[in-house]
Amino acid sequence: MGHFLVRTDFRGGNAIICDVAEGPERVRVDFAADPRNCPEALWFDFRAEGLRGRELTCRLLNAEQTLGGEDWSGNHPVYRGDAGDWLRCPSPAEELSPSGRRSFAYTVPAGFETVEFAHCYPYQPEDLEKTLEAASVWQGEVLGYSHRGRPLRRYVSEFARPAFSAGHPGDPRPGFYLLARQHAGETPGSWVLDGLLRHLAEDDSARAAALWWVVPFVNIDDVVEGSYGKDPFPCDCNRAWHTIPLRTETKLLQADIARWTKCCRPCLLIDLHAPGHRERETYVHLPREGRSGQEQALVLDFARRFRDALPCELRGEKWWERPTYPSRFTVGSTVTSWFYDTYALPGAGVETSYQGTAERDYTISDYGRLGQALAASLVQLARERPL
Repeated sequence: MGHFLVRTDFRGGNAIICDVAEGPERVRVDFAADPRNCPEALWFDFRAEGLRGRELTCRLLNAEQTLGGEDWSGNHPVYRGDAGDWLRCPSPAEELSPSGRRSFAYTVPAGFETVEFAHCYPYQPEDLEKTLEAASVWQGEVLGYSHRGRPLRRYVSEFARPAFSAGHPGDPRPGFYLLARQHAGETPGSWVLDGLLRHLAEDDSARAAALWWVVPFVNIDDVVEGSYGKDPFPCDCNRAWHTIPLRTETKLLQADIARWTKCCRPCLLIDLHAPGHRERETYVHLPREGRSGQEQALVLDFARRFRDALPCELRGEKWWERPTYPSRFTVGSTVTSWFYDTYALPGAGVETSYQGTAERDYTISDYGRLGQALAASLVQLARERPL
């Protein structure tokens, strides 16, 4: 047919294009999520150009290779046509190979020249830049550079306009330290953080309730290069938090967290993630069995606050989970475990679904509302610990 092209050569792009079949009314793209440097795949994001209004079917061929298992029947990836708004795909058609392997075909309606198709709503540094332009109270600082030489930035909120205050030794303000994208493909964490940044920028009183230090892209290399970034070779960012850190990004953050603890009364560290692809819950990870009872109680208290702040329609039945899944790395080397062991202060991992709840698929706006709820729960905690 001529001039049809599938591209992944952009920030966050990921897919193995296995086959393309063109017809006068529709195009089918057979693809696999590229595992890149990871033992399991999950993230994908590609663009189909030259559709000329034809219907597009995107068929995922390596479902069983993805984190969360081979059943994608309840999953709704996202697409946008001609750079319009992001939308959810309808449920897929399932197909079986002669040997019983499952593939899942998602159909994008006709009418577009170009379609971008992704596992979930992409979030790249340029998306953060748009938020920071609108929410100008956030001031960035380069902490150092990633394994492949990209700047690793942390942002701090202004305390009172127009003055900028990153805190100082003896500052009595409660403090929160937030991380996102230790696993690069877990974009729901970024959209939740985006909602928190926007909410605090608009609410001077909430922002002034605490000192907020935020790192939006921990694994910046895999974010930009389009890797899922879960358990990558040689080491997962969130399994590198040893006393002697195993990644340069972790080393930078450990030093920055030490600075933060001296510039406020540190309350809580939040680590934003997304779970396996099928999970339709947003919840808090409690510490594993065998961790300190005090640590368990502190994280459970935050989990209750977060649950109570969530809008009812965005809340699932599960609001906390104690992880029991096996790890390829030392289970005590996550940021939350390291933080408690180092400072005797709680760190909480927040898992936000790629999909939504059992009744509702999350929109970008919904993720923003989850971020507002997270901010509200933290502000409440801060106000219960007055200056």
